[in-house]
Amino acid sequence: MHFDVILPTIVRESLFAAINSVCEQTHEDWSLYIVVDGTVVPSMLSQAFPNPNIYWLKVKEPSQDFGAAARNFGIFQGSAKWTAYIDDDDEWLPHHLETLA
Repeated sequence: MHFDVILPTIVRESLFAAINSVCEQTHEDWSLYIVVDGTVVPSMLSQAFPNPNIYWLKVKEPSQDFGAAARNFGIFQGSAKWTAYIDDDDEWLPHHLETLA
């Protein structure tokens, strides 16, 4: 079972912990779509996580309702039947996706 994981971010300090918690999942069949607002260049951040399952996306204009707009943008980029969400200030336990599967 493949999951698209959507992570909208305003690039908080806790972002790296959120990404690491997805990378450390016991269920390894996932793609992570990190949706960054228009203020940061994703290529600068992507060097910290050279994982082929991670996709850095950039919305052109930050939205007043960034969370919902970014999630929707991320959903349209993926193609999996199952979608999971994580915020940039959250962390998952290592078996989170396995439990969902």
